[in-house]
This record gives sequence, C-alpha cells and structure tokens, in this order.
Amino acid sequence: MPKVTLQKIEKSFQARPLLCGLNLETRPNEYLVLLGQSGSGKTTTLRIIAGLEKPDQGGIYFDDVDVKQVAARHRDVSLMFQHDGLYPHLTVEENLRFPLRGKLNRAGQLSRIEQIAGVLDIEPFLRRIPERLSGGELRRVSLAKSVIRQASVRLLDEPLSALDASLRHQFQHDLVRIHRQFPALTIHVTHDGNEAMRMGDRIAVLDRGVIAQIDTPENIYWSPANVSVAKAVGSPPINLFRAKQIGDRVRFDLAGIEPLHLPGVKTENELDIIVGIRPESFQIDREAPRTTARQLRLTGECCWTSVFQGMRQMQLRCGSQTVEVLLDRSETVSVGATMQLKASGGNVYRFEADGGNLLDNPSE
Repeated sequence: MPKVTLQKIEKSFQARPLLCGLNLETRPNEYLVLLGQSGSGKTTTLRIIAGLEKPDQGGIYFDDVDVKQVAARHRDVSLMFQHDGLYPHLTVEENLRFPLRGKLNRAGQLSRIEQIAGVLDIEPFLRRIPERLSGGELRRVSLAKSVIRQASVRLLDEPLSALDASLRHQFQHDLVRIHRQFPALTIHVTHDGNEAMRMGDRIAVLDRGVIAQIDTPENIYWSPANVSVAKAVGSPPINLFRAKQIGDRVRFDLAGIEPLHLPGVKTENELDIIVGIRPESFQIDREAPRTTARQLRLTGECCWTSVFQGMRQMQLRCGSQTVEVLLDRSETVSVGATMQLKASGGNVYRFEADGGNLLDNPSE
C-alpha cells in the first residue's frame, strides 16, 4: 500500500490563499484524520490527492511517484463524498456496480457486491433507489461504494456529517472495522476534534493553510505544538489565560487567579504569554494554609454544573472569563457557590502571546 506525500502545496481561490505551502506525509495503511475548521482547506486537500483539483504549486507523490499530472481516474483512489455521491436514478446495486465496470466481469462484480453488502449489512435495500433510504442507510451505501473498488488510498470527506448521535457512534465503529477488514491508507476529514481523537491512528491538524502538527491523538491532546492545536481537540475546550512572566513568576491579567511560581523556567525580561490548562487538570483546593505557589490557583463563582459521561462538568465565573472544569462526579457543587480550584504547575501550558507556539514547559 502506498504512502501519500504532499510537498509545499499552495492553492488559492479568487486570490485568497487557502493552502500555503502545506506538507503532509502519511504512512501505509494508517487511519489518518485531517482535522481543521470549516473553510480551512480540508476538502480541497482531499480533492488534490484524488486528482479532482490541481494545486497552484507543489508536489503530489504516491510512494516516490509524482502523480501531479496523472488523471484522477488513473490514481488508485476512492473518495467518499460528504453528500453521498450516489446516482439518484440507479438502485443501490447499480451504484455499487458502477465503480467495478471494466475491472471485473459480471460474476466478479456480483461476488464483490455480495461481499461488501454482507459486511455493511445493506443487502435488504440493494434494489432500492437512494431517495428511499434513510440518512444512516445512505451513509452505509456511500461507504460501500468507496470500499468496493478496494483502492489503496481511501478518502473520506466528513463521513459522519448529518448523522444523529446514535447513528454517528455506530458509523464510527463501521469505519474503523472496514479499515481493519479491507486495509488501505485512509484519510478522514473532519472539523470535530472528539471524532478525530476517537478514530485516528494519527491526527494532522490543518491551520492557516499548513499542517500545524501531526501526531498520535494522545500527543496532540497532551503535547500541542501551539494554541490552535490545543483548541482543536478536547470537550470542554482548553482554558486559555493571558499573563506576564518575569523570572519564574507568572502574573495573570485576569482577577481571581493567583501568581504562579514556575522554578523550572525563567525569563530575563518580562514576557507576554498565554497560559493553557485542560478542564480535567483542576481539583477543588482544600489546602489550608497554602504551602506552595507551584500550583495554579483560582477563585470564582459556579454558574453552571451537570454530571455527564461520569464526570462533574462545571463552569466557573472568574473575573471576566468563564473557566471550564471537569471534576470527579462525586464532588458536590452548587450553582452560585464561590469555589477555589487548583492545578499542578506540571499541567500548565505556556504559549507565546504572539504566534501561539508552545514554550518550554516545567515538569511537575
């Protein structure tokens, strides 16, 4: 199975830069999730790989073969469109047979259709036309159409969009199961960070026309390269606070957060920074008297709380900012109560105020 390499890809639409020297190198047979906000160029990147869009500049390689001038029909690629991509006048079986024309004889086509239909449980509606299918059934047929060719590169454009929560959960399992059962390089595009975390062997975060970071879900979450990557994953999202660091002392612009002592990192001059902390890194502060300033401590008023998926979720009003918090569900919290929270200095991220890149962070 090939790997796909994009080198310094540039693409503009109506003089607006979309991809700005994008570099991407996949691994054979991996499930790679391309994560980015709407309008970031995710779908354009897929279309460039598929040969449906030409870059203004840059190279496209399957293994070490330059395919920039190779027509889409001659690339060993399948593309699952965001909006199904089925022929409305054809039955499901006829839609599935279409990609196999010229590749298999009729008996081979029927055998392949039976195999894929059985795996994805779509046999009951092989004779139906698309308008007689539900949203979940349409997604299964669209997936079957992308898999049936058994291309070595499988591209999925927002495959879970427009599905309700229960169908989305099941379809996530279907996608991963199909990937394992019919190995191929899979590139899955989404704007949903939770979806990316659940599904990808690796995640490539697309931001401002380039890949900001590509890594395992765990490293993307706990070791983000910059603020954009940190914000791309996690629900509730990471908390970000503006601050100034002088020496090893951090003073926050926001009222309600005490100065933080970071002995592992020092600055000679005053440095404007952004401090980030994940909601699950907080604990209720019951320490009295306080023995160390090596923990981030804040005081605020609880303005909302609920228990969801085994965790106590809370929003704390701290000065002019709302802080997202996840606690053990056994914690008793009342709306309107003033609370003190703490987080270890080892769980604090420091980012550049300008540019947002991660600075060296202290260990706990």
